[in-house]
Amino acid sequence: MVLAYLQRLSGYSRAQLTRLVSRWTGGKPLVKNYRRPQHAFARRYTGADVVLLAEVDRAMGTLSGPATACVLRRQRDVFADGRFERLGSISVAHLYNLRASVGYAPSASC
Repeated sequence: MVLAYLQRLSGYSRAQLTRLVSRWTGGKPLVKNYRRPQHAFARRYTGADVVLLAEVDRAMGTLSGPATACVLRRQRDVFADGRFERLGSISVAHLYNLRASVGYAPSASC
């Protein structure tokens, strides 16, 4: 009867309430045991890539995303520039994410 009351009051499922009650009767704290991972996703583009993108935007006059992605692919494929190995395969959406990042400064002089 108590479990039904707690289920109705809390909105937890019967199985979850059973786990929580057994945990409480065992003397363990009723706190979450999980945390977010330290590094959930590995960074693909480095700070040097962001600086390189800013240099390209400064030289080309900050083109649209698809045009910039095409320029980066061309630098990698046609001109075989090793600096553009990662940026040559960037998506347009992620290109805009890099432009909004902290290290991006297209108007700063070199």
